[in-house]
Amino acid sequence: LDSVVGSYVPDPAEPDLFSCKDGVFGANGVVVRSFTIDSFGIASFGNVTIGKRCMILDRSVLMPGTVLDDDVTVGSGTLVDGVVSSGSLIFGNPPLTRARGIPANEQTTVLEE
Repeated sequence: LDSVVGSYVPDPAEPDLFSCKDGVFGANGVVVRSFTIDSFGIASFGNVTIGKRCMILDRSVLMPGTVLDDDVTVGSGTLVDGVVSSGSLIFGNPPLTRARGIPANEQTTVLEE
């Protein structure tokens, strides 16, 4: 971790699968999952990458393969699984994304892998 500000620093189970750039804020209860285990007990691994100046709010979960580009805000309780483009706000379950500065009624999309 280059520099993480806030009250909680995510501690992934497999640190080699996690990268985080400068100026990231991680709130309480953020979970970084670098692997999942299916119903047969088989583990699947994936990198989790967090860009510069991201804000990850309370109880959010970043699943394997998640990429947050720079300046992304993740709303409380959001399950993120996929790539979130720079400057986006992602929130809800299922997660919705929208670019900053654009009214919600003009552009809101469901995050897809």
